[in-house]
Amino acid sequence: GIFTPMWLEDDTTLFRLAAAMRSKPYGYIAAPAFLAAVVYLAASVALTVVQQRLLNGKTSWPLVWTGMIWSFSTFACLLIVLEEERFTKYFFFVSCVSAAAWFLILTNLRDRLKTGIAFVSIMVLVLLAVVYVKVWFLYYVYLA
Repeated sequence: GIFTPMWLEDDTTLFRLAAAMRSKPYGYIAAPAFLAAVVYLAASVALTVVQQRLLNGKTSWPLVWTGMIWSFSTFACLLIVLEEERFTKYFFFVSCVSAAAWFLILTNLRDRLKTGIAFVSIMVLVLLAVVYVKVWFLYYVYLA
């Protein structure tokens, strides 16, 4: 974690990025940057819900709840910096599922469901590649 003064080999995580965020040099840089990204995500979700409300004249409650779950589960992924934690992978899974649901609901509201299905399919393929291929640049492809 961020309080461990030496570099340790961490083979208990599925993602190498999670192990990197637990080490002290990255914990002080990556965690605040990730927090800023989560705040930006929450603001984007809120503004998208407002935009859909203005376009359609009614509130899409599935979009609201999915956006809230996506924002809070992504925020909970920040707990990766704690020492000896082993539960943020569940928050990451919920974040991925809610992001996929968010895109599907949003494209369905805009009558472009095929585009949403294609986007979610690419997201799932890249995530599987990150887990099984273990090439460093795939993390950046997934974040894009």
